[in-house]
Amino acid sequence: MRLPWAVYRGSETHDVKVWFSREAAPLVLETVWHRTQKSKRGRDGSVVLSFQVDGLEEITRWVLGWTGDARVLSPRELYERVVERLETALELHADAAED
Repeated sequence: MRLPWAVYRGSETHDVKVWFSREAAPLVLETVWHRTQKSKRGRDGSVVLSFQVDGLEEITRWVLGWTGDARVLSPRELYERVVERLETALELHADAAED
């Protein structure tokens, strides 16, 4: 079985935790995203996935794919990367709206 996040490997291992909304939880849980994956369901139907990844590039793109249904809990560096990419996207769209 080939798992995501194996193409771009970084030199540092990161402990990642991402919260997913109640609406996204069933989709998130139907796939094994990583061999170290653990999940914890919330009373409200949400879920927190945790795993260890080597590098943050692929996981950043993956989290962005869940925009509106995911929140990075850790590490701080991943949170900052996701926020930076979202801010850049907003700037690009603001410029496009002026055209």
